[in-house]
Amino acid sequence: MSIRPAKHARDASSEPFSSSKRRRIERSQPVRFLILSDTHGVDLPKNLPGCDVVLHCGDLTEDGRPESISAALQALGKIEAKLKLVIAGNHEISLDKAYWSSQGGAEADVEWAHALISPDPSSEASINGVTFLSEGTHTFTLPCDATFSIYASPYTPAYLRYGLSAFQYPSNEDRFNPPGVTPSWATNTATEASTIPNGVDIVMTHGPSKYVLDLTDDDISAGCEHLRRAIARVKPRLHCFGHIHHVPRTWCYEAHRLDYGGDSELDGDAESIRSVIKDYVGNNQARKNGFRGLNPGPAQAFRDSKQTLCVNAAMEGEKGVLEHPPWRVDLELDSSVPSLSFLIVHPQPNKTYHNMTTSSSLVPYTPSTRPTSTSLIPARLFTHQTGTALATQLLYRLLFDFLNRLLSSLHRLASRRMTSWLDCKLQERRHRHDELDGLQIVNEVGRLQGFVTCPLSGRGLDSRAKAWGPPMWVQGVLEGIESGRMVERDFWIHTHGD
Repeated sequence: MSIRPAKHARDASSEPFSSSKRRRIERSQPVRFLILSDTHGVDLPKNLPGCDVVLHCGDLTEDGRPESISAALQALGKIEAKLKLVIAGNHEISLDKAYWSSQGGAEADVEWAHALISPDPSSEASINGVTFLSEGTHTFTLPCDATFSIYASPYTPAYLRYGLSAFQYPSNEDRFNPPGVTPSWATNTATEASTIPNGVDIVMTHGPSKYVLDLTDDDISAGCEHLRRAIARVKPRLHCFGHIHHVPRTWCYEAHRLDYGGDSELDGDAESIRSVIKDYVGNNQARKNGFRGLNPGPAQAFRDSKQTLCVNAAMEGEKGVLEHPPWRVDLELDSSVPSLSFLIVHPQPNKTYHNMTTSSSLVPYTPSTRPTSTSLIPARLFTHQTGTALATQLLYRLLFDFLNRLLSSLHRLASRRMTSWLDCKLQERRHRHDELDGLQIVNEVGRLQGFVTCPLSGRGLDSRAKAWGPPMWVQGVLEGIESGRMVERDFWIHTHGD
């Protein structure tokens, strides 16, 4: 399994994920995400649930020194997951060169910290299977062929009352939206990397958006309104963050679902968020399970809608204590397996791709390196992994078809055998019934004249009988049969043996 970045970064102004520009097999893959944030160098719980992808929303450390970052990466390396994505937070101060230098830090520490998180195979992050994301949009493909795009940013608005820290910006600066969206009172400072593009699946930021799980201990809403405006514009499936954390409070165990439709107003500005649905998760249930997650009802409502799920995954409560379990979220993601007859490739400039592939030993053929005029897939895009994925899918379909045919044959054979057995048993029963009806043993005995001795009791004809006829014991049998207390079969067994 490997992660390979492509050559280009993503063009934020384009919409490469729209349905009009991609032709994929209409399949969805359930992917399980485990979301953490604000662990601050504390030992992670040992009962973390299994997952496909780990998302850490920043503040891995308390002091932000390179040594602490290294220890945090080693702790994340112990989590079992196919993919581990991490961003910095305002506590990772040695990764923010400007802030670190302003505090008198050595430039060598900044270089050391960045070397720890680099994509180089020998870095601390790579050794522990961690992908440290810079600000921007990235695309990943999992071994199950599920593909998702994720926007990541470590930046949060600065509030003087709480002091300055790393990766912060003034609250009147909009770094998440294109210029046409920024209100007149704010300054647009967005770059190609910092702008959240349309069509992205997941937004992972260190801080929350305005009025969404952003209340501080003193009931101040510390979220970013520009980020909220970007979320309302992009409408991702998931927005995960941290940054706001304190001792356990009720809202900490809530998830917010943003429902869209129509235009509403936020502080005098129009936005497309129609309502914010708050889903409560019990404290005891979360601690018992080792994670927080939506209850079945809200989870089904989320799957059936186009809402955005917002979760605050901050784990620290009291200083140095991880009081809040992480979040576990299941998302249905599109499959990346292409269809040869429908694939239309639109190369996107300035876009970052990452591929995670399993063993490539299954390669039924090697495509020509020379493109043909009838080829729907450019040769440079028809990679070794594409052939492997197509062959694997074909093998699964053949196996599934074979099992279906086998089960159908067994079902038909079993049905015929059961029908034949039932017919045989019914025929035997009818035959025995006909034999018993043919004996008519009681009627034959009843017509005998001079039969004066009972074969059961040895007693003779009743002396009170006025004329010859059936003995009294035969009359008793006949009466028993008529009243339903005896049948001819009973008489036959007692007189002749079974």
